[in-house]
Amino acid sequence: MLHCLTFVYAQLHGAGDHGDATLDFLRGHLAVLFGLLMQNNPTNQEELLKSLPGSSDSAKLHTLLGQAREFLAVYADFRSRLFATAGWCLSEEDVLFMSVVRHVDHITEDRQAEKVAHDVIILLAALCETMKSIETGL
Repeated sequence: MLHCLTFVYAQLHGAGDHGDATLDFLRGHLAVLFGLLMQNNPTNQEELLKSLPGSSDSAKLHTLLGQAREFLAVYADFRSRLFATAGWCLSEEDVLFMSVVRHVDHITEDRQAEKVAHDVIILLAALCETMKSIETGL
């Protein structure tokens, strides 16, 4: 499974410049997923770092960290715009109100997803620093 995911990531990594919203979203989503797969799992961490594109393990982690940060920023922005739209709909008729209540429930649940992505960013930053220290011999 890890091999398949890293293959897809490598294809996306070389698929073009940043700025393509779809590619950036997919890269960021995979970066968060890789962080989750590395968390408390040295075997996955070693396997992923061997398979991911990049010049060194710290460079690979640094790239994942940047992509995860971008993903979280886009996700948080989308969520806040959705919430603002939901607030606007609250003044509509009861049918819209019920629809908004369901959306707000999903938004509340999505706060957990945002926390997971934030925790992955913290993990990737720590791994990046550790790997950089190992590579430089400090």
